This record gives sequence, C-alpha cells and structure tokens, in this order.
Amino acid sequence: MIGSQLAQQTIYNGQRVTSASSFLRSVIKERRERLHIVGRAHVRQIVFEEGEDRRKRASGVIYVRDDVEVKVRARKEVIVSGGAVGSPQLLMLSGIGPKQHLNDMGIPIVADLKGVGQNLRDHVYAPVPIHSPNLTEGIAINDNVLFTSAFQYLLRGTGPLGYVGVDAQVLGRSSHAKTRSPDIQLILLSAEWTMANIEANQNNLNYKQEYVDRLRKRGEEHDTKTISNFLISNGLLKPASVGYIKLRSSNYLDHPVIQPNYLSNQKDVEIMIEGFRLLEKLEKTKPFKEIGAKMELSALNCGDETQSPR
Repeated sequence: MIGSQLAQQTIYNGQRVTSASSFLRSVIKERRERLHIVGRAHVRQIVFEEGEDRRKRASGVIYVRDDVEVKVRARKEVIVSGGAVGSPQLLMLSGIGPKQHLNDMGIPIVADLKGVGQNLRDHVYAPVPIHSPNLTEGIAINDNVLFTSAFQYLLRGTGPLGYVGVDAQVLGRSSHAKTRSPDIQLILLSAEWTMANIEANQNNLNYKQEYVDRLRKRGEEHDTKTISNFLISNGLLKPASVGYIKLRSSNYLDHPVIQPNYLSNQKDVEIMIEGFRLLEKLEKTKPFKEIGAKMELSALNCGDETQSPR
C-alpha cells in the first residue's frame, strides 16, 4: 500500500461545482460578444472543405436544435471535445475513422484513420459491500440521516448532504506495477446500501433485474433491507484490457456501440484480486475491528472467498 488520503471534492457552499459553474457562468455576461453558448443542441457532423492545396480542412459544424439544422462556419478551427465516447462517434459520423467501418455505415470517407474509436481503456470499479454491526449511528448516509439532515443542508448547505459521498481513498501498487505510481485504488463511500435506494436507482444505474431480484431474495432470507453499511470500491487505475467504440448506424441520434472488454486481459483480473487482498488487510486493522467491518461478498453472489492466482 502506498498510502491513504481524504478525497478531494469540488464543492462550494454545499453544492458540487462543475466546469461550467466555475469558469463559464462568471464570465458569460462580460463576454457576450465573443462567447456564444447554444443549449439543447446536438452536433450532427463536422463540415470539411477542400482548400487550394486540395487538402480537406474542418470549416464548421452542423448541429440540430429543436429539430432545426444549423450550419456554423469556423473562422480558425473546430475543437472536438465530446469525451471518450462522443468525440470518436462524431469523427466517424463526419467521415474520419476506419475505412471499412465507415463503408459499412455508408458514410463518405474524409480520412482513413484506423485508430479512431480504438484503444478504449475504461476503469473497472467493483463495489464491495461492507457489513459493520458496530458502526456509530449517523456515520453512514442512510434514509434516516437523509431525512434529519435535509433542513441543515437547506439552511446552511452543510452536513452529510453537503458533499458528494466519497470520503477517502487508498492507493496501492500490485505485483504487476512497473513504476512507482499506483495501479490499485480503493474508494470509501459512506452510503448505506439498502433495497430502497437500489430499486430507486435501478434505471439510472442500469441494474439488471436478475441482480435486483437476487439482492431482494437475500434480504428476505436474512430478514434485512440493508445490503451493506457502507461501500468500498476496488478499482483498476491502469487497465490492460482494451475495448473499442463503433457506430451503430449513420444516424447521429443512435447510441454508439461501446465494447469495453472489461477484464479480458488476465492481468486486470489478477490486479483486482490483489485489490481484494488489500481490503483483507484493512479488515485486520484496529479501526475496522472496532466497528466490526467485514466484506460481505455473498451479497453480490460471488462467494465469500476470492481465489488468488499466485
């Protein structure tokens, strides 16, 4: 283990701060002539034009707002900042990407770039339920704490509701680490995991119905609605598994095909297991013993023990 620290949070007056609220809203009024922000707009395509040297350059974009297409010309350049999913999708819709894939989608080719949409490396985080019978009342954010803290938050912006729910992290290096930087991250989330919030967030977090049914059955068998008192996420910081993003069709409204290939590389599996071994060491520490904190892996139907490959 390298060490631990309190989680850094971007919060101001009890509210989570975004890039927009931090850097845009404060200057919008004084820069109206130079900064134009269009809301409810979806960019459909980057426009390319051929110059005198016969080289194609991005000259603008076409976006759709309220079912109306608008073409905007760029004086200097077009900056694509749609994220790890949106950027490659927009590039391929505009004709930049693997030639064969664009041909399959019926999209005219602007540039044959095989790397567009490739080398997707998404971080895997496994939520680990922690059962803690001796936990002090009020530490975990459960339904009772949410109710009693509502007025504190509304009046002063403080209390349990005035932060994002991520408390601390532990960083570690696995046996596969080739540098001094960590490749294991354990994140503490002080939120009680109950059937009520699982069912409430089933659609938002895309829980499978069989998963929800299994947790409900376990709760009935143990006569409890609490799955865990708090969570610790075991995560990969440097995944070796490589995925890809492809277009589902030439329609910009269709979600792209996202194939992360999670844990397809055995190295990632072994590092995840070492993350669980690190959690086992935390179970043996004095603070964990005082509150009786232990991993409850059976809640996820993955058994009580994880076999180590070493």
